[in-house]
Amino acid sequence: MAWIEFNSAAHLNANSAPELESLRDAATGEGQADPVAAIAAAVVDAIRGSVAVKNPLGPAGTIPQELLMCALDVFRFEATLRLPGVQMLQDDARRKAYDSAQALLRRVEEGKFAVSAPDEESEEAMGGAPAPDVGDERTEYSRENFEGT
Repeated sequence: MAWIEFNSAAHLNANSAPELESLRDAATGEGQADPVAAIAAAVVDAIRGSVAVKNPLGPAGTIPQELLMCALDVFRFEATLRLPGVQMLQDDARRKAYDSAQALLRRVEEGKFAVSAPDEESEEAMGGAPAPDVGDERTEYSRENFEGT
């Protein structure tokens, strides 16, 4: 399987066009940017972060195709958090789908769900702490060199 972009066509698979329009209109104030792109970018970043724990990453902004449904479920749930009347939109089915998506991401992080290797690896650094600087090699002291001889 390939690594794919999570783009506008994918958003329409996650939410109906009226929901996306509502999100763009009702959930933004004057001068605010379109929240759809920001939510999608956050979903992609979260998925790439989970993948990067045990796998190489594909090109920037892409996710493994195996995780597309996961991305759709997370996007759908996160998008509705911005809308008025959110209780009606976050029904049991969406909550279960979101919870399943989060469980799948945990399995990816644990290496219990395989994702395809990218055709082209990203040079993007994700997660993890840098290796500590331990300084110079230690000098081994003995009776012979302890007194400076």
